[in-house]
Amino acid sequence: MLILLTLLILVAIFILMGIYCNQNLKSDICKLGFKNLPEDFEGYRIAQISDLHNTTYPNDNEKILKALKNARPNIIVITGDMIDSRRTDIKSAVELAGKIKKIAPCYYVCGNHEARMPENYQLLLSKLRAAGINTLQNDKIHLSKGDGAITLIGAEDPYVIRRVTDKPNSEILSEALAKLKEGEEENFTILLVHRPEHFAVYQDYGIDLALTGHTHGGQIRLPLIGGLFAPNQGFLPKLDAGIFRKQRTTLFISRGTGHSQFPVRFLNPPEIPIIELTKE
Repeated sequence: MLILLTLLILVAIFILMGIYCNQNLKSDICKLGFKNLPEDFEGYRIAQISDLHNTTYPNDNEKILKALKNARPNIIVITGDMIDSRRTDIKSAVELAGKIKKIAPCYYVCGNHEARMPENYQLLLSKLRAAGINTLQNDKIHLSKGDGAITLIGAEDPYVIRRVTDKPNSEILSEALAKLKEGEEENFTILLVHRPEHFAVYQDYGIDLALTGHTHGGQIRLPLIGGLFAPNQGFLPKLDAGIFRKQRTTLFISRGTGHSQFPVRFLNPPEIPIIELTKE
């Protein structure tokens, strides 16, 4: 009886902690320094939204909009899985995007959930464009501030073309970046891409900052261990959340704001990180 009671208490604690974490959105400022950042971009703020998955918790949209308004970002980026392939709601996703766009210019790249639904993905793209969102499908643009400029690259999730090729995801991304980085060797580059597990590819092409999601922060986080599981990395993923640096490239992985199959976050509240660029 004592063992059963202990188990019930532990389950109750897990559920309550999950509910608490799910409903407490974090929006912290993360300062990242770069030697080659143009001086005019000192203090430039990028708000990142990732893995919304048609989030359905009460008041989530209001919390998201409030966090974005308080952060006063220069731009807002959406790094994939805005909709969920298991409970797709394009209308609500586009309505939220339209409100987000009024706060700051917004740039979107798809994730694996959009990519696995070709028709819904194309419909989402058309509606996002109509709402004033910049959609990047293996595209790049140049952002100017004062006399400085940086390059913003958006890489589509490789699953978009996996339906017609046997190439691995890493090769698909490599081919896309080879074209997108052409002529940008001296420029400061920010990559919007859904998957962090291809960190080595982003390093190969000299990306300065890669903003990613996909992992949900490991969904369940354990003290001293970190994330428990991440897609395409399995249990105890090395790239679960936060900042990773190697060579020239800084990888930032957002824990995201939503969930997909498993509806509980544990010690892992949803987040909208605010990346503030600084010059070293």
